[in-house]
Amino acid sequence: MQSERPTHQQHSRPTAQRRDPFETSLVDLCRSVLVANLEKYPPEVFGLCDPEEWDCLIRLRHQKTQPRSGSGGLDGSGRQAPALTEKILSQIEAHNRHLAESPVVDRLVWKDCVEFRFRREGMSRPRALRMPWPELVKSIQTCLTTLEGDDENARSLVMHLLRESPMNVSLLQATGAGKMLRKLVKRYKEDAIIPSSDIEVLEETLRSWKALASDGQGQQSPEDEVLLKDMELAEKCWSWRQLFAALKERQDNLRACQGKKMREAREKLASDRPKVVKVRPASAKQNSILERPSTVAKRAFNVAPASKFSKIRQEAVQSHQRLIQSPSKRGDPSFGDAVAFASATKKRKIEGRTQVALAGGKVMHVPSMAPRQMPTSKTQKMRNLVQKR
Repeated sequence: MQSERPTHQQHSRPTAQRRDPFETSLVDLCRSVLVANLEKYPPEVFGLCDPEEWDCLIRLRHQKTQPRSGSGGLDGSGRQAPALTEKILSQIEAHNRHLAESPVVDRLVWKDCVEFRFRREGMSRPRALRMPWPELVKSIQTCLTTLEGDDENARSLVMHLLRESPMNVSLLQATGAGKMLRKLVKRYKEDAIIPSSDIEVLEETLRSWKALASDGQGQQSPEDEVLLKDMELAEKCWSWRQLFAALKERQDNLRACQGKKMREAREKLASDRPKVVKVRPASAKQNSILERPSTVAKRAFNVAPASKFSKIRQEAVQSHQRLIQSPSKRGDPSFGDAVAFASATKKRKIEGRTQVALAGGKVMHVPSMAPRQMPTSKTQKMRNLVQKR
């Protein structure tokens, strides 16, 4: 018995280290069930959740819907659709105002909803509304901080981003980009290490920002006016859910404007269409031409219509006359006449009939054909010629 105890203890140790499958708490099981069927519950039910519990459910939902492997997509992990649709999420937040300001839901779900509904570089997603206002300010400040380094590859990329970035007076004041860029250009000129082409690009960007700040109330092109309106709209979007609402409202307004323009164009086309003001009556000569009966109508009026049977009889008489017409009157007979005459007059001769017995005692009469004469071969022809000689 003593020798068996160590063996029993050795086997019991690894069993104690294993995790029991029933170790999951009841709270985790309830959360898993809720997350799996989150869109099936009415939005009023989530009024029982506090903001922390709601954030936990959204994190678990985002984790459950995460693809196992991949890249790109909405968030760089291969995700092709948000963890929760914007329709369900907006209904829940509308009925539960204490859940409508969660930063976790804004970052994990509303961001994907914006990327899914409004693709970047599209007609419904301008450059000014590519991200919320705080993140836009932070991205420009990050670009300017990157320019202070010595990385040439990063410098070229950052200069391109700064040149293509939307800008207005409010964004210049919030980021301090003008002052920082002026200091960088001054330092680059003193160091004489940076290529002159890069310095010219930065100076051109700085001049465009100065012109924007000085001529903010002057005359502008239609494209600049649209950009400034989008920038004013971007200043009001401090979260991804607000950005989604602004983009949706902008899209609805564009559709309404396009529909209004199409209706106005149709109404203008109907009103500006040339109308017939005066109709000149036809002259006497024109009336005589129009009322004159045609020669075909005259012939049809004078000659009585023939019936179908009379036409058939007439065609039969004409065809019979062609067949019985003599060759002297018709001239030299042609090959077609000979064939037609042969097929019409000659008949195959049947010498007799033979009886053939069938099954069941039946008898059938079959015409017996004349024996067919086989053609003589070359050997037989030679023999006949030799015999004649």
